Amino acid sequence: MSDTNSNRPRVFVPTPRPGGGPDAFLLRSYRNEPIEPNALFVPAFGFQYHFDLVSRIEDANLLLLPQPITKVTPEVIAYTKPFLEVAQRLGKPALCFVAGDLSHRLYLEGFTMLKGTQYRRFLSERDLIAPPFCEDLGACGIEVREKRGGKPVVGFCGWADFPSLRTRLAAFTRALWLDLRGTLTGQDLSVFKKGIHFRRLAVRAVQSSPRVEARIVVRSSFSGHRGTISLSPEVARKEYIQNLCESDFALAPKGDANYSVRFFEALSLARVPLLIDTECSLPLEGTIDYRSFILRVPHRDVDRVAEIAADFYAALSPEEFASMQRRAREAFERYLRYDSFFNFIFAEIAAGRMSSLAGPAQEV
Repeated sequence: MSDTNSNRPRVFVPTPRPGGGPDAFLLRSYRNEPIEPNALFVPAFGFQYHFDLVSRIEDANLLLLPQPITKVTPEVIAYTKPFLEVAQRLGKPALCFVAGDLSHRLYLEGFTMLKGTQYRRFLSERDLIAPPFCEDLGACGIEVREKRGGKPVVGFCGWADFPSLRTRLAAFTRALWLDLRGTLTGQDLSVFKKGIHFRRLAVRAVQSSPRVEARIVVRSSFSGHRGTISLSPEVARKEYIQNLCESDFALAPKGDANYSVRFFEALSLARVPLLIDTECSLPLEGTIDYRSFILRVPHRDVDRVAEIAADFYAALSPEEFASMQRRAREAFERYLRYDSFFNFIFAEIAAGRMSSLAGPAQEV
């Protein structure tokens, strides 16, 4: 780590815990190191980080744990305790990354949790929702689609079918159990159903509607990883990007976690995400006006998603539709690209505005 005398935000990162796994994506991308060898893309590291890592916590604006938390174990608590005590004594905020599809359940005492997924009902002031590490597909330029007089094109390319009877039965059983439990407790637990449940419903609704032009490519396995994809990774990636480029609305239901990487990649290309809202918490909702460039459809209305998109599109002027696309790209570039997000939040923390970052999630 390098010390600095500049006025840039200063981040102290403790020594990694023994056997604690790889560094967080942020630290690896900060050092311009390989991130994920099995990803379908290799990010072009054009990232510009406007903060510095320092070797003494006394010189820092905040403390950041070097490795993401996947479980809060006695070992993790013992490792973090001395760093947290020093940070609290010096009045320095302490942040840590949380990894995994169930990260919405994890909290570490005394830390603000940087996590990619959370449900609105569980959102707390200790949650700081971060965008995923993903490719900036519009880095070399974007093409704004013109609004036509006919039907909007709704696109989706990805996992929306079951690879086997066993996985189909498992998803059906989970959905049935959540519905039954919800009926008995008087709660809506349907948001906790697997992402493939909402993907299948949304895809079916789009394909069966005469009011939209469906541009759907359904795959039967997760196609964002070389270990699970069932076709050529190069072909899959090309089809995926082409599908986004040729869509007016990019259908974006959640995955197994309550967020969608597709949502952010669509923004990077200046496309309007059609978010199936399963109580999704998005990054910086107190700062970013998402309503100005996304279409958010409540999960209870997933079977009406095509009609909602068609009505919304029909009500837009050509100028408004073009403006939505430009605002989508602007929000990604300014706040949601991986380097932009951390440049923004670390500057806010350094200025003493930590509380402003955890704005309330926007209701539909």
